[in-house]
Amino acid sequence: MPNIDFNFGLPITPYTPVISNIPTQTAIFNGITTGVFNLGLQYNFWGQGSTAGAGSLANGTVYYVMTGSDFAPLSNWFVGDPAQAWMNIQSGTNRYSFPLNFDRTGIWFLCDTGGVSFTAGATIGFTQMLFLAPS
Repeated sequence: MPNIDFNFGLPITPYTPVISNIPTQTAIFNGITTGVFNLGLQYNFWGQGSTAGAGSLANGTVYYVMTGSDFAPLSNWFVGDPAQAWMNIQSGTNRYSFPLNFDRTGIWFLCDTGGVSFTAGATIGFTQMLFLAPS
């Protein structure tokens, strides 16, 4: 049986998984963190937690859940068009969903509707997987 090199002659680099919890710097989302699971070049992001206070979102305003300066691999290594996921805000019986963008500037969404308000304890959820590599 022939010896097949599935690694194409590249050295095998062991990676240690890293989990980070990055609190939002956006006051309206105080209490929310972005979890990041990193293994090699793969990064899994998820929103977790609940808001510390009540708030409302203004139509036409961009809101950051996490900025690129909060997580260096995102600002340094993101290449290409923004990746998108859905972010859900659940407040009591009200649920709002927004397209969530991932790019060099961070993780953000544009509030494209009016009348979005939430109570303290509103939950925010999203997930996204990206491959990030030094450019």
